[in-house]
This record gives sequence, structure tokens and C-alpha cells, in this order.
Amino acid sequence: MKTKLLALFTVAIITSTSAQTLYTVHDYDDCKTLAFGGNPAQTDREVPATNPDASDTANPNVTKFTPKLRNSSVYLKFPYLTGTTGNLDWQFRYFSEISGTVDSGSGRIIVRLLNTTVAGADGYIQLELFDKVGGSWQTKSGSIDLSAASQAVKDKGGYDSVIFVLNNVSAATDPPLNPVFIDDVALSVNPNLSDVTADLLSDNSWIFNFSPDEVNKIYEQSDLVAEEGVITPSTEGNDSPTVMKITRGDALSPYLKFDIDAIDKTAGGTIKFRVYPECKLGVTTNTRLMLRKDNVGATQQTTTTISLIPNIWNEVEVDIASLAGAATTADNMYDDILLFFNFGDASTEAVNTIFYLDAFQAPKTAVLSTEDNTLESGVILLGNPVNKELKLSKEANSIRIFTITGKTVLNNNSKNTTYNISGLSQGIYFAEATFNTGKKVFKFIKN
Repeated sequence: MKTKLLALFTVAIITSTSAQTLYTVHDYDDCKTLAFGGNPAQTDREVPATNPDASDTANPNVTKFTPKLRNSSVYLKFPYLTGTTGNLDWQFRYFSEISGTVDSGSGRIIVRLLNTTVAGADGYIQLELFDKVGGSWQTKSGSIDLSAASQAVKDKGGYDSVIFVLNNVSAATDPPLNPVFIDDVALSVNPNLSDVTADLLSDNSWIFNFSPDEVNKIYEQSDLVAEEGVITPSTEGNDSPTVMKITRGDALSPYLKFDIDAIDKTAGGTIKFRVYPECKLGVTTNTRLMLRKDNVGATQQTTTTISLIPNIWNEVEVDIASLAGAATTADNMYDDILLFFNFGDASTEAVNTIFYLDAFQAPKTAVLSTEDNTLESGVILLGNPVNKELKLSKEANSIRIFTITGKTVLNNNSKNTTYNISGLSQGIYFAEATFNTGKKVFKFIKN
């Protein structure tokens, strides 16, 4: 899984000693908050936390990590992979009330780049180990040669996190468990890409893409509101003038569920989509993708939580074979894709968070057609777009018209080849025609 950020946007920029530009990825007051990871039994996490230095008025809110035992750690998950070539410059600020060394005070800090999917020492590379300076904000920076990564990390495409060991001490030292405050984490990974047009992978088809206007699968909304054809918040990074708008509800994990043709997880493939989260202070912006069979939770195969940067277009790319779950289906077949927005966030701040969605694609087997393959394969729709009458090439027993959200807007139980739809508003619809041998679904545009 990887995330590419597709925009030319303004971010907090710092210039490092090696003249590479640093792009801020974690700064609460700039609406950039990375997802946390690690063992919560080791470290309490709080964001936003009040800046312990009242004189630092430009940064009233920061991130607070409080260790629960010696050598406690926590990591921040990047919205991309770092790659494994060239030098990576990095920078962050920390504040500790108490100074420390390996044998005294509050201990040292160790900072490492980490790939969370690679176990053991092969999964990280050390950026720095340093004694703490207490009582004031300290800035740490440096550069690392990414080509020194292990082969296992190179195979994964780079590092996905930065991990902080907050109070590193020797076995004979029992440090005070005072908090460490972190702010302004920045890297020289340039998230700006010039490709504003979403590219369809050769083995994929669009589930939906608003440029051109193409919606191929129906979807269901769970504690969120989806609006189609909304004016995009920005064409920098995604050139479609209209997109889908998602307004999140107040449930713990609202989602959008797409009914797809069944896909075999073991066959692999890639799912991609573009998402633009609006900035909302107090909310850690993220998404998560799952596959399910018949929307049964016990069958789900999932990504980890994916960090997103607000106010730009992010492109998320998921390797289907990498999805994990407690158990797979008997035949490894899945017929639902679920997208979650701010997964696991029950805070009041997360309610009414807005996301924009576009360029959603999946393997062709997930979007074979809008019909059941066991049905009347020879029947076709005569004319599309449709004005007043929907005409079929063979007489149907009945027809049901429904919207892209699954809402039925017309039922006609008469046998016919022509059905009057003049009362429907303009838009995209699906027609489910019933025959003696089964059913077939057609997608059409009503003018």
C-alpha cells in the first residue's frame, strides 16, 4: 500500500543545511496530524496538547507523548513511502521538562525511520540518538542515505513511519515518566506531482471517475452523505471539475460500500482512488479500505489506517494481496469494497468532516459489467442516453429503475419492450429487467 499526494500546494517549508526543501507532515496548528502507531500500553498519546512553552505563541498546540515505562516508543505513520534512493533530510522539534542521558534524568531519545511491515532490525534505520535538553524547545535535523536500507525495506518501497524511543536508558536506570512534546516534523520527500489526470492502470477499470462522468457500480452509504457531481475543491492535483463529496456522520467508522463483481484476493491487483480531505482542526485525517463478502464483518480483509494530508489531493494505492484479516472466505472471493473516513474516530470534532473522492479504480474483474453474467447476455438497451422511453431488444416481464445509491424510483410489472421514464429527472440510473431466465441490469443516462 502506498499513498501519493497529487498537488502543487503551499505547505510549511523549512530549508535544511543540505539545501533540500523540507515539507511539514506533522504540525497540528497547520492541520497536519499523522496517525499514531505502536503499543498504547507503552505510551499515552495526546493531540492537541497545550504547548508547555507559553512564549511560543506561534504554536499553541503540539503533540504530547507520555511514556509509561523505560524505553517506551511511539511512531507516526507517513502518508507515503520514502523511497530507497538518495538522501533524505529530516527535522523536528521536541520539548522535555527534564534533561536526560543514558544513566540519568529522563533518558535519551532515539529516532528511527521504520517500515512497519518489516520485522526486527531490518525494518528500521537510525536517524539519531541524543541526550535530552530540558526546559526549552530543541530542534533536531539531519540527513540519511536511503540506499542504506535493508533489502526487505527496499522490496517494500521505503519507510512508512518515524519512531521515537522517548526515554532510552540503561537497565540500571529508572527514569521519571515525564512527557515528551513533538512538533513540526518535516521531511524532504516532495509530495507534489505534476500529473493532474488520473491514469487508469492497464489491468483496471473505473468504479467511478467524474472526468469523464463514469459511474459503473452502485454504492451504499453508512452514516455519511455522498453527493455526486459536486464542484471540486481544487483542480491542482486532480483536474476533474466535478467530484464526489462525502460528509461524515457521527458514527465511529462511517463508510461507503461499493457492490462489485466478485474478485479473487489471491489473484492480487491494485485498487486506487483520489481523496481530498478538508482541514478540520482536532481531527486526525485518515481513510481505510476493506474487502468483504456479502458485507459480513467476519470476512473482511483490510488495510491499516492510512494517513492523509488535508487540503490537497491524495492518491491512495492498495495492493490487494497485502490486505489482511482474521480469516479469509472459503474461496477467497469478495464482492464488496468499503471505504472508511476517519476510521475509529468517535470525537465530536470528526462529525461533518468533509472529504472529496474521485478516480476510483479496481481490477477489471471487479467491474466486469453492470449485469449478472448468468443471465440474459444477448439483451441490449436500444439507445443511450434515454429521453422519454427506455427500449430493450427483448420483451421483459418487469423492470425496476434505481439510482446509483440503490434507491428505487420506478417499478413497472408489465411485460414490454418499451417503458415510459419521462417522469425521471436527468441523471445516471440503473434498469433491472426481469426475464423468464433471470435478470439483467443496464446503466443509462436520462436526458
